[in-house]
Amino acid sequence: MPSKTFRNSVNAFSVDKWLGKLGAAFSQMPCLRSITTSAIEDIWAKEHISGKNELIYVRAGRARLRIAGKNLDIGPDDIMLVPVGMPHRDVRISPGPYEIMQVNYDWPAGQELLRSLDVAQLLCLSLQARLHLQLLVHELEREYLSEHSDALERTSAVLGELLLACARFCRQRTQAAAPNRSLRRRKQLASDVRQFLRENYVLPLGLEQLAEQFDVSTFHLSRLFSREFGMSITDTLATIRMERARELLADGTMSVKQIAAAVGYSNSNYFAKVFRRYYGVAPSEFEQEA
Repeated sequence: MPSKTFRNSVNAFSVDKWLGKLGAAFSQMPCLRSITTSAIEDIWAKEHISGKNELIYVRAGRARLRIAGKNLDIGPDDIMLVPVGMPHRDVRISPGPYEIMQVNYDWPAGQELLRSLDVAQLLCLSLQARLHLQLLVHELEREYLSEHSDALERTSAVLGELLLACARFCRQRTQAAAPNRSLRRRKQLASDVRQFLRENYVLPLGLEQLAEQFDVSTFHLSRLFSREFGMSITDTLATIRMERARELLADGTMSVKQIAAAVGYSNSNYFAKVFRRYYGVAPSEFEQEA
């Protein structure tokens, strides 16, 4: 297991990398180009690329946004970010009007940050986070419509704050979901290995062959399998083989030597020794009783 110092170093590196990306992005503030309110158009259902960065705020209706290989269902008060040059398409999925507020902006310094965000996390925010973003959207719209002499600077500042909040919430959600994704991957790998053993028990399988098959280290594979099922890979394989041997012995159509080979043992004497350890009797005795 990695030491606490190592884990802290990795976390610190991750934070430093994130802060560096954030600092680079906000070395230049985003520049607002337009805010428009529009209904969905049929042409949007075809994949298209925007010439500006887009921030979409849904006022009414529901649609499915296809972006970065994901289908995202968005509805009232949802916010979505679409970086410039990102292929996407929008399809209405509910009857009635679908109306959005679309914020178009330039942000050359922020392109790396925008493309690194898992924008799907914006649809999974807490109520408090959603309300915070909604307030910023409404403030942005008010400043955009304002006739104050400093409206342009104030609008840019609010847009920057809104994008910063979106980035921060996306990162928080991604970090919170990472342990669960890692756990699911480990469980899936352990299950896949066990299924492989069930389907290939006749082969001369060992930890090294399995690690190569699943492209992981022997240490990692051995540890995660034992943690998941409470027994080693070696013991699991032996159990699968013994259960199958017992079925074949009960059937009575094969000799002990044939059964040993059929369940992956080249040495029938060793097979008999393992069988006795599991069931307390020799294979021949079990066959007679069966």
